[in-house]
Amino acid sequence: MDVVSWKNGRGQEFQFVHFLDEGTLFHQGQPCQRDTEDQLQALENSWISWAGPPQQLTRIQQGSIFEKFLGKLQEYGIQVKTTSRDSHWQLGRTEVHGSIVKRMLERMDAEAPISTNEEFRDGLVQAFCDKNALSRAYTPGQAALGISRKLPASITSDSQQASYLLAAGETSESDQFRLSLERWSRARRAFIEADNCNSLRRAMLRRSHPLREPYEEGDWVLYRRREGGNLRRIRGQWHESGEL
Repeated sequence: MDVVSWKNGRGQEFQFVHFLDEGTLFHQGQPCQRDTEDQLQALENSWISWAGPPQQLTRIQQGSIFEKFLGKLQEYGIQVKTTSRDSHWQLGRTEVHGSIVKRMLERMDAEAPISTNEEFRDGLVQAFCDKNALSRAYTPGQAALGISRKLPASITSDSQQASYLLAAGETSESDQFRLSLERWSRARRAFIEADNCNSLRRAMLRRSHPLREPYEEGDWVLYRRREGGNLRRIRGQWHESGEL
């Protein structure tokens, strides 16, 4: 669990609390202030209400605020693991995933400004939903091959330090690796844009031609056929059913 501050492109500051499941990397969060009541309500709404109390919760100790928080968690039977204010590295994975959400919000804010509390709340809902859906999906490749391909140096799906070091290096191999990662990133963005393309949706709708009437045997209808095969350069021609 971690509380995060985020600023939009106009300098407005918003806060949210987020919860990361260590086993599945399932990620939830909502707008929240830093006071105890808000954080407890966020925990109950974002996690306990549907998943039940977790066995253990890791969070940063915050003096008297934490003491109040601890009392409520004991009522739920939640074991608490605390980190000191100066040891944020102990929440490294949670902070990294929080940074991913902040980066997503920045991109969303650049395309459609997030200026109000309602827009911020809506943006968070979208960010967490998409992050949970895209980070680990049951893909066609997994269905056909029985494996799910990892993205090299991916923060959410690849935990190999070697790929991180190569991506952050200054050698010619690192340069080539970063170019490769950028190509993968462009391909994923292109897929998401194509998957949300209205022109392709309209094309799919045009392919479906349901029967207008419950035709019966002996009815006269018109049908279109291309002569000489199904070549594009050959125009089709309408025929009556009696010509079949």
